[in-house]
Amino acid sequence: MTIPITATELQVLVSHEAPGSLSFYLPTHRAGFETQQNAIRFKNLLARAEEKLIEGGLKRAAVEARLRPLHAFLGDGRFWQNQLDGLAVFFGLAEPVIYRLPLRLPELVSVGSHYYLKPLLPLLGRNVPFHILALGQGSVRLFKANRFHIREITPAEMPHKAEDVTEYYETERIQQWHTMTPQAGPKHARSAIFHGHGVGRTDARGEKKRLAEFCSQVHGGVRKALEGGQGPLVLAAIEPLLGLYRGLNNSPFLEEEVINRFPENLRPEELRQLAWPLVEHHYEEAFKADSAKYNELAETGLATADLAKVVSAAHTDQIDRLFVSVDDQAWGTFDEQGWSTEIHEQYQSGDRDLLDLAAIRAFLGGSTIYPCRRHELPADSSVAATLRFKT
Repeated sequence: MTIPITATELQVLVSHEAPGSLSFYLPTHRAGFETQQNAIRFKNLLARAEEKLIEGGLKRAAVEARLRPLHAFLGDGRFWQNQLDGLAVFFGLAEPVIYRLPLRLPELVSVGSHYYLKPLLPLLGRNVPFHILALGQGSVRLFKANRFHIREITPAEMPHKAEDVTEYYETERIQQWHTMTPQAGPKHARSAIFHGHGVGRTDARGEKKRLAEFCSQVHGGVRKALEGGQGPLVLAAIEPLLGLYRGLNNSPFLEEEVINRFPENLRPEELRQLAWPLVEHHYEEAFKADSAKYNELAETGLATADLAKVVSAAHTDQIDRLFVSVDDQAWGTFDEQGWSTEIHEQYQSGDRDLLDLAAIRAFLGGSTIYPCRRHELPADSSVAATLRFKT
């Protein structure tokens, strides 16, 4: 199971500032012979970082000494075999910070005064939160998930298997008990005779009642666990539990499409991968609605496509929805003391990507982030934002 980058960790990354800070991104393979490419890719990125640092004025011997902690990873076979879809490494003045990510990352290295964080933006946006109920007779699991992560939140008081529910369980056992009146004392008495019809077999009606009660108790547990929460609920089940549960849960949050697979054989990551395509349309609907909202607010002062204003608004938690281009870079600086923004046509020493900065700061302020292609933005700009209040 993958672990998301926390808000605290993002705050540390975006606030970091030190000359010669390194950001590495590379796609990685999870298993098989292709995992050998992981270390090769990183070795190539280290060579590019070495050249960049030398171009920046450092001596080769100093650069080699600086990168030595990263070169140590190249010979660690276990490290490279234990990867996800992408690897991000940030290296400043202390120990390297490493994230294995469920995201296919570009292959790049950045050297500057700040860490380059834009490749992480898909982790912050396009992340519709949803829940998955994996309902099986032998196992019940409830998960909270988004596009990249999943964790189990099964309530302890909810039945975890059908056997936990016995109130309506019945066994068909039609017995006839014949006794003979003793005729000549006890030795002539006949023992009771049982004629069992279907002994040991489950009564079909009783079994259906038991499973219906099982689903009812599960539904009660799910409803309590998700009380006050929003987001789609995806059901993973097969008949008869599939039909029984859907008959009980009439919530508008229950997705129409289901994972019609035996859930007890599915790992959490498999459930997440199967569920995401079923809920992705919610993101698309929200994107279209918020784009339309931007156009409505464009003339009211509650929306802007001005990069300098967006950067300032991100630092005051003023942004509600932020659309940011993943195709562009906007180099410059933001002075948090004087509250001023400088935008440069080309990179200058000490610059950072202001689109990167605005997106991370806005996310930390609770904004909804839409990383998108330039042509998808609701304004003819590399950034657009709706605001919570005017200044």
